[in-house]
Amino acid sequence: MKKVVLVALAALICGVLPARPADAQTGFIRWLERLSGPGPFVGGGLEISALCYGVQKDRAVDPDASSDRAAAWFWDANCGRAARDRRRITVGASWARMVGDNTLQYDAAVPPDLTRRVTASMFLANADVGVVRSIDVGAAVGFTQFSGAPPGSFTRPTIEPLRVTWKPLAMKPMPLQPSAADARAAYRREWLQIRLAVTVLPGGFDAEDFGAIPGSYESGTEVQTNLYVMVNVANLLGW
Repeated sequence: MKKVVLVALAALICGVLPARPADAQTGFIRWLERLSGPGPFVGGGLEISALCYGVQKDRAVDPDASSDRAAAWFWDANCGRAARDRRRITVGASWARMVGDNTLQYDAAVPPDLTRRVTASMFLANADVGVVRSIDVGAAVGFTQFSGAPPGSFTRPTIEPLRVTWKPLAMKPMPLQPSAADARAAYRREWLQIRLAVTVLPGGFDAEDFGAIPGSYESGTEVQTNLYVMVNVANLLGW
C-alpha cells in the first residue's frame, strides 16, 4: 500500500456569492465571514486524499471492458494513479482552524479578554466523483467546534451537500496516443482548481452559545454558496 501523503490545498479566494445569514469562503486556507454575529473568521488547514475507486493507470485494462468491471478500491495519495478517462471516486478528509472577532454583547462583569476572539475548528469527511478529467462533483459532512467564548467549546454539524470542482488547465486536449510523459503532464495541470460549494450549518446559534447577553443574538440555519480557487500541491509536485 502506497504511503498516504498529506495534501495541502492553498486557497486563493477569487470571489464569493453572498448568502443569508452568513457568508463563508472555504478552501483549506479557510474563511468564515460572519455567523450573523461573531466573525469574520480567518485561518488555514489541510486535506488528506488517499482512498480511491477507479481504474488504475498502471494496470492493463481491456479497452472494451466496462468501467464497473475494471474499477476497484485502492489506496493512493491524491488518487494520482486513478485513470482520468474513466469515472473515479476520491475519498478524504479536511481540517481547518479559524480565528474571528467576537462582536456579541456581554455583561460588563465578563472580563474583556474572554470576549474578544472566537476560534472555529472545522472537520469534514468528503467524497468526490471525477465525472470527466477536468470536473469533480462531491459532498462533505462533519462538524465545526467553536471555542474561546466564556462558556467554553461547543459544536455544530456542518454539511457541504454539493461542491463542484473545475480544473481548467486539465481541459487541454490529450494526444490520440498519449505517452507516459503526456499523462504525467496532464496530471500536473490539475494543480489549479476552482470550486463552487454550498455549506450548511444546521440549527443556527444564539447568544447563550457564546455566553453573551440572553436574547441579544439568534440565527437560523446558516447557508452559504461560495466560489474559490485552490492550488493542489500534490498535483503541482507530481505526487
